[in-house]
Amino acid sequence: MRSKVGEIGRSGLRYRVGLRNATSNSVIRTAIDTQGIAVEDAVPPAVPAEKLDGIGNSLGDEIDDARRQKLLREELNKGVRDGFPDHASKQPDPDPEDQSVSAGLLAAAARKKAALEEAAREKPAKAATAERFEDAPEALAEAAGARKDPPSTASSVTPPDGKRTPDVAAFVAEMTKEGGVGVADILAKGPLNVTDEEVRTVMAARQRAIAMGDPDADRLFRFEKAFFDQTFGSGPAEFDETGRMVEPEAIRAVPEKSADVATHDGEPMTTGLGRVAERIAANADKAGLPNAVRALQAGLNLLGQAAREKPETVAPRDRQVDVKQLAEAAPGQLKEDGRFGDKTRSGARAALAGFGIGRVNDALALGRFRNFAHDTRQDRAHEDVKSVTEEAFGPLFAGPNVPPGAVRHEAVALQETVNDLGARSADRPGGFEPLKLDGDIAEKTRDAFKRVATEKDPETVTRRMANRLGLIA
Repeated sequence: MRSKVGEIGRSGLRYRVGLRNATSNSVIRTAIDTQGIAVEDAVPPAVPAEKLDGIGNSLGDEIDDARRQKLLREELNKGVRDGFPDHASKQPDPDPEDQSVSAGLLAAAARKKAALEEAAREKPAKAATAERFEDAPEALAEAAGARKDPPSTASSVTPPDGKRTPDVAAFVAEMTKEGGVGVADILAKGPLNVTDEEVRTVMAARQRAIAMGDPDADRLFRFEKAFFDQTFGSGPAEFDETGRMVEPEAIRAVPEKSADVATHDGEPMTTGLGRVAERIAANADKAGLPNAVRALQAGLNLLGQAAREKPETVAPRDRQVDVKQLAEAAPGQLKEDGRFGDKTRSGARAALAGFGIGRVNDALALGRFRNFAHDTRQDRAHEDVKSVTEEAFGPLFAGPNVPPGAVRHEAVALQETVNDLGARSADRPGGFEPLKLDGDIAEKTRDAFKRVATEKDPETVTRRMANRLGLIA
């Protein structure tokens, strides 16, 4: 057990007790394995082994990953502090064929250090702050060339009559402006499409997140790990005769130029944002901007939750994609407060990059419906279920112009949803008479929906509606 604890410490993994995936239990697992004892026989009968965080993992893979990344960080930090004397003496002429990430990191850090030394003649204090990366994560982000958003540009999104209220016009301009949201845009590119400097920006952000106790540190770490695995491979680390880890060889070339973020459909990000902004603005014209933004936030939360639980149900349409990566592409949980700030803008960009314009429009429609169900339950709905259903979902199927008398797909789906959740049946004798599936959202359908929305939570109603429409399973 002492040997395992030392191995964890040398790798740089945190030794955690009493936390999820606790390394303390991993040490115990190692001792159990050494003695040839089954886990089930080593714990009390009343305590299921799966309830003991970390007991199922001896941390072998994690230690290898941590060693690899620790070596890279040590080389990078040492080079920046000392000017790479060892590297310079061993390789006086850089090898143009060396495409390894570690070599790229070292070279980039050397260039940045030279720039910092030049800047130090004018700003000594600033250079001193950047002296040690591990002691100043903010300086690491700066030295790594953290991206700056370019100036905002006016939006071209306008309503059909050419008029826009000032608050909606300001929202559209903010949502569609050029430039990303720092680390969020780097993550949206995916680990295969980022540069060395961008990876180091993510590393710096993770250090800050750890210092602040931000749970987003785990997502940042998974991104780093994916980058290193796809650059070096995920095989076990190799060590020389002294026990020092051998610097891994790169298995692919890392992009040298920062790429623009695009939607998953391959459209420019501003195009995707403009299309979504039009939908939100149209909703704002009827329900007010705060409610329209709240619908966006609710929809992105529904999309993110579905991606984490059942990623195959939200895969981008007509595109081949590894569903395992969708959970990582999912936007983080947003506060549904109706305020459009950096987190909401970042979430929209991440969703467009990970899932495409179609899926984000699906999410926006579901968000509006979910909020209407919530307001109906609270007896404060200001819209009608017919107009909300047709305006939110109609454009996804038949478009805005439906011939008079035509049966609308979303109207039938609403009636099916209401019947699923509240109609009288052998198992539900107290329910109402099942609705006729005629697509006519009249008084009987309105009353039945209100009853169901009052009895069921908004998420249940929305998920069932989404299932009936084939949007999210």
